[in-house]
Amino acid sequence: MTIYYDQFETWEGSFRELAVDLVGKEAIETLASSNFEFIEDAGDSVVRHTDIETASDAIYDWLQAHEFCVFHGTRLLPDEILSVQQLGLRPLVAADRNRPIETAGYF
Repeated sequence: MTIYYDQFETWEGSFRELAVDLVGKEAIETLASSNFEFIEDAGDSVVRHTDIETASDAIYDWLQAHEFCVFHGTRLLPDEILSVQQLGLRPLVAADRNRPIETAGYF
């Protein structure tokens, strides 16, 4: 089955089944009706009902069992365009992302 990330209806049912199997229907209903301040709080809620390794393994297996169609848009600054042209695409290193952000005055 192909999962179209932006089309929730293509994957919600399958992922919900996985989640219910992992933590139970009551925990999922509580999770769905919660008003978490931070996304990490939702993750903490899940691991209160199962251990992180079990959840990670089950989600990994679910991901591996499907094909995904996703779209990504990126805006590059002129010096970043030049870097891609000269060096090609490189693996993401978080520290490399801080320099342009700091240079732009966001921090």
